[in-house]
Amino acid sequence: MKARYQLARRKADELIESCKIKSAPIPLEKITKRLKIRVEYRPFSGELSGMVHMSEDGSAVIGINDHHYPNRKRFTLAHEIGHYLLHAEEGFHIDEKSPIAFRDENSGLANDSWEVEANQFAAALLMPEKFLREDFRKLSHKSAEDAIDDLADKYEVSTQAMSFRVQALKMLV
Repeated sequence: MKARYQLARRKADELIESCKIKSAPIPLEKITKRLKIRVEYRPFSGELSGMVHMSEDGSAVIGINDHHYPNRKRFTLAHEIGHYLLHAEEGFHIDEKSPIAFRDENSGLANDSWEVEANQFAAALLMPEKFLREDFRKLSHKSAEDAIDDLADKYEVSTQAMSFRVQALKMLV
């Protein structure tokens, strides 16, 4: 299956709009409350970052690895919200009665369309293009590296994630 980039970005934009979010950092707690998703932070073994369990009644629980750095936890939570919104109807299953999707070291490798979509969603949710372009313009007097560092701090994401996002949006010329 081919990744649905536009759908992932559109869903993120719609969520930001429906939650009336006007600036960064994006309040993920507000979003999970609106979606009625329970979030639990637990120490996972290995490289597992997160998982989402979607029940038949539409409720969901997202588990986040509490051992990870705060910005990685935020990206993982946004990624799992993406799975919840984009893939619930397509059925994640470890076994037939346990719909679960995991975020692990393979999630960012672009070899699984669901993972690519969830990553696109997370980037668009945490670093919305309309906010990012405005904030980037305000930092035009700084070097690209300093601007990316400042934006990463403001948006509460890693400098690597911000760098990828700025490059993907072709904001550096």
